[in-house]
Amino acid sequence: MATPLTYRCARCRIELNDNVQYRKCPSCKYKLESIDVPPVEPSRFERGFNIAWTTAHVLVWVQVALSLLMPTSFRYVIVATLAIQLFALRSLVIAALSPAALVRSARDLPGRVAHGLEHATIAILRAQGIAVSEGQSRSNSFFVVLPEEPRPFERRYAVEAAARAAIERIKSGETELAYAPTCGTSRVLGRAVAALLIAGLGIAWWFLGVPHGIVFALSVIAIAVGRLVAAPLGLLGQRLWTVSTAFSGARIVAITRHVHDKLRQTRFEVALELAPT
Repeated sequence: MATPLTYRCARCRIELNDNVQYRKCPSCKYKLESIDVPPVEPSRFERGFNIAWTTAHVLVWVQVALSLLMPTSFRYVIVATLAIQLFALRSLVIAALSPAALVRSARDLPGRVAHGLEHATIAILRAQGIAVSEGQSRSNSFFVVLPEEPRPFERRYAVEAAARAAIERIKSGETELAYAPTCGTSRVLGRAVAALLIAGLGIAWWFLGVPHGIVFALSVIAIAVGRLVAAPLGLLGQRLWTVSTAFSGARIVAITRHVHDKLRQTRFEVALELAPT
């Protein structure tokens, strides 16, 4: 299936995919040609990995049910329970260090605005069918990472158009674009909730003698709960600390393209001039 309004310039060797109908290349004024973007089929490795991942999930939940039914059996789950406890301890240490970072983020008003524009730019790019691996914001700038594609045409104009659209749409009232359920804030808060629950189960295991099967099963359930509450907690955290849509002006200063051959990805850094309110 073709991506709508997708063009390429043979002279500049660029691709335009920003949902705009062009007649000529905006860079060299050369005549553009329309191109089709075929859907990318998953590789044999990716299909095998997805099957293995799904099978592992099913086996874990079967073990959870069996551990609840026979809490003193299956001694091997003790190893898994100890591993979960160690990961929970690591998450608690990270969560203990997060408040200072949140305070710094809350005080960095240009960084909060850039964070929201990063989310909005990624949302617009993905709505156009452009894959985005990740993004990250800094004070007065952000970057988005696009995976390597089978064509040598860059996506600079698409990123620039998406960033401009993000600024205009947020200024016009589409503030929901600035908040992303998959933001790192969601991951930190979701892991913190799961880690607290798992730590409580560890205390019950070591000091109250709760059977290891019960602790294992409830620990897995706690991880699932953490994932369920991560998105709503993350959105709340973004609104309170890490994202702002209050700005009187925003302008793109420059867009820098970095190609990482080893990582098979391209990073576009968007430098901004911001006037947060």
